[in-house]
Amino acid sequence: MARTKDSKRKTTKKSKQGQKKKEQCEIFKIEKEGKEKTLKICVPETEKKEAVNENIAKKENKILFWVFVTAAALILIVIASYFGFKSLKHFNYNGMEFDIRNERGVIFYHTSFPLMYKGLMVNYNVYIRNDPRELESIPFNGSIVLREMMVLNSTDRFVCDGDGGIAIYNFQQILGALGTKIIKDPDAECDPLGRYVFLRIQPGNVTEIKQTGKACYDMYVSNCEILKATERFIMEVLTEKIGKR
Repeated sequence: MARTKDSKRKTTKKSKQGQKKKEQCEIFKIEKEGKEKTLKICVPETEKKEAVNENIAKKENKILFWVFVTAAALILIVIASYFGFKSLKHFNYNGMEFDIRNERGVIFYHTSFPLMYKGLMVNYNVYIRNDPRELESIPFNGSIVLREMMVLNSTDRFVCDGDGGIAIYNFQQILGALGTKIIKDPDAECDPLGRYVFLRIQPGNVTEIKQTGKACYDMYVSNCEILKATERFIMEVLTEKIGKR
């Protein structure tokens, strides 16, 4: 049997509703047992278009599905990255919320506590230069006792490229906000009755703080770590006053 394609043409016929319906027809010549026959095969053009449109719609839906999946995945990645980055800049230390701030290349660790100021409750901001979690490496032997006055007795100026001045200023500002006034007296001694806080700052082989009386402390500073030592003391005060262990 041999089949040859003779021609291709379009014809129309009326549908049951009286409307013309286009068809795609092809005519083939078939030779069988020495006789030639003509075979006409027609496919409704609308069905062909519907099949094509259906395939296109399926492909488009599949593309849209993966576009939405990709977009959702990217959104989740961005959200996770945001909260991950945020968690690196925020942390809790002994019940106090800290955030890390970069001010013109200088890193500060910031927290705050409520304070009554001129009849209004405001947040008092605290900025320290060292990570409070790392300050715990400095030994603090004793417990914090605060009074209305603290007397500083220092046997060294501890200039330390300006860190000494920053350390004392922080002491005065932060402890002052908590109700403790600070004065300097190189001749002062520990009060056995603990009527005021006495802090002696002196050089040492190891940076550490020791309680020597009811409200008396010796602060030893090694390698000019005056800022770390004073901030260690400040963190003990803040934990006692506004935080929790």
